[in-house]
Amino acid sequence: MDGEETVDVTQFSHFDQEYAANPGRMWTAVRDHPGVAYSEQHGGYHVLARYDHIYEAARDPELFCSGQGNVIPPFPFPPLIPVNVDPPLLHLYRKILQPSLTPTKVAERENEYRALADSLLDGFLAKARDGEVVDLMEEFAVPFPQQVALRVIGFPDEDRHTTAQSIYDLSHLRGIDDTVVEKAAAQVIGRITELIAERRAAPRREDLFSVLLDADIEGRPLDDQELLFYIFLLLAGGLDTTTAAISGAFLYLGQNPQDRSRLLSDEALTRSAATEFVRWTSPAQGLARTLTRDTVFEGCPMKAGDKALLLFAAGNRDERKFESPDELQLDRYPNHHLGFGMGPHRCLGAHLALLMIQIAVERGLTKLGDFQVVDPDRLEWVGGETFGLKRLPVRLGPDGRIATNERCARPTRSEERFDGSS
Repeated sequence: MDGEETVDVTQFSHFDQEYAANPGRMWTAVRDHPGVAYSEQHGGYHVLARYDHIYEAARDPELFCSGQGNVIPPFPFPPLIPVNVDPPLLHLYRKILQPSLTPTKVAERENEYRALADSLLDGFLAKARDGEVVDLMEEFAVPFPQQVALRVIGFPDEDRHTTAQSIYDLSHLRGIDDTVVEKAAAQVIGRITELIAERRAAPRREDLFSVLLDADIEGRPLDDQELLFYIFLLLAGGLDTTTAAISGAFLYLGQNPQDRSRLLSDEALTRSAATEFVRWTSPAQGLARTLTRDTVFEGCPMKAGDKALLLFAAGNRDERKFESPDELQLDRYPNHHLGFGMGPHRCLGAHLALLMIQIAVERGLTKLGDFQVVDPDRLEWVGGETFGLKRLPVRLGPDGRIATNERCARPTRSEERFDGSS
């Protein structure tokens, strides 16, 4: 049709900043592509974007393996543990930390996390007096999950300003600024190596570092390289993704006063809302697999050694699985989303992430009252493995009234299709 805008799926890149600003057209295009889409970027890879396709591949590690890398383009260092390990060894590595990350275990420090959230929000409020515009990312959505994750892992709070920035660079700049990426990787590896040496001789603490130091696998303790790349993974998985979910939640709530009121009046709703925020924001945008043999998948020939990106974010907006997928429903049930991955590699820290999001929303709504997002149509987004906002400028209202600003226009608008209409 004349004037119809099409999307070239062969040029898809999850690191493309133009795509990050408005991913909805591309998500739809790769989902609706006959068979399985193929991108020519980053050396070429298949893009699995439908929910059922992702679900099938993620649960078949024998065919779609992780042991040959799970990111596109690859990280500039050896494989991470356990995400780059396949069964059965994968289960032994995961078993080490699973008891420390159950819902019951992570809830033991809930009061500590609430106090931290309140302290950070009080700092935000002090800066936002008299109608001042303050970046909620900088003051809360970034430092809150970072400080929680660093404490749980066993890093000092002061590492947030260096190590956390390096993890951010690794998540978002590969293939864009390789010099910065190499420097970031060296910083993280160096810092973890220092801490391993320090902590081996130190008394054990209530953190994941101590659990790993005392762990054994197949009858032997973890060696330094295993510790290094296990801890590296914990940092990579814990410092950036939860920030993206929290900032996305506040973007939505800052523009949807009705749902803000619902959460304030129904505390029990916050748990299902946190789950829905993960689906809707999909901060862990996608991870890769490698084909172990020639096959035909959903009518698409694939060869041994081919790379496939499991695009969780697109699967979480699949109308074949979710009713009104672009709409955020606080009480959506059931909600079998892909926000924490799927299959044997599902995120180990999912329960901690949900608790952080729940606390952030509960305390944020209570503390901030009437708040508005400033110029939401001009916000900047960043892509990569993690998808999220760069900044979130917020202004408090003159009193505690709920604002009546326009409904959130997230980059994926339900009425926007890749045929150019909006």
